[in-house]
Amino acid sequence: MMKYGFVRVAAASPRLRVADVPYNASQIVKTAKELAQDGVQVAVFPELCLTGSTCGDLFLQQPLLQGAVEGLKTVLEETADLSMVLSVGMPLNYHQKLYDCAVLLCAGCILGVVPKQHLANHGESAELRHFAPGRRNGIVSLCGQEVPFGTRLLFECADMPELVLAAELDTDLWAAVTPSMLHAQAGATLILNSAAGCELVGKADYRRELVKSQSARLRCGYVFANAGEGESTTDLVFAGHNLITENGKLLAET
Repeated sequence: MMKYGFVRVAAASPRLRVADVPYNASQIVKTAKELAQDGVQVAVFPELCLTGSTCGDLFLQQPLLQGAVEGLKTVLEETADLSMVLSVGMPLNYHQKLYDCAVLLCAGCILGVVPKQHLANHGESAELRHFAPGRRNGIVSLCGQEVPFGTRLLFECADMPELVLAAELDTDLWAAVTPSMLHAQAGATLILNSAAGCELVGKADYRRELVKSQSARLRCGYVFANAGEGESTTDLVFAGHNLITENGKLLAET
């Protein structure tokens, strides 16, 4: 129940095993149900959380991609009775190209699929090896549903019209012209960011200020959910640095 124009949101980094989709889906469901008990109405999960973001060339293997679809189906079915919008990250084939996507779902229905536009391709990241930048807009068939796919999607709450959701992914926020700028101009009031950013010296401080300043400039709420420690390897460290900001103020952080 939304009261007095407020909505309770959450950024979550559930336990994860790289490339173990059934386990990851079960952890997403478990976390979503715990958040629902706390009255959360919008929950954001990390980028590629169904598979893990550090799968490397496994992203080119059909069993992993098909497994991600099956994992999404599990999340859909197990959260169908929750009055909550979920943003879940997964790789998805669309028109013979692979995209890094945020899938928004609620009450057993997929609301839409948002592909990442600005791919990181430097230093520790080589996303262009596996993914195509999100440019297409259209309809995709997913888990037996025909749903919108694209970079210009807004999601308006029927019970609370002033709540208009939009999504971007990780380094979309680092671009010179971010997708969230265009979303806010089109009426978005809450931006959801599913991310998988590793930790470097000073990066957490920069990330915090970036998310705060974005919510200030756009005069909106901004929920940033980052990959957790299950993604960490000998090469990269992930810390589940999650942030919730509103109009330039930091409301919550892990």
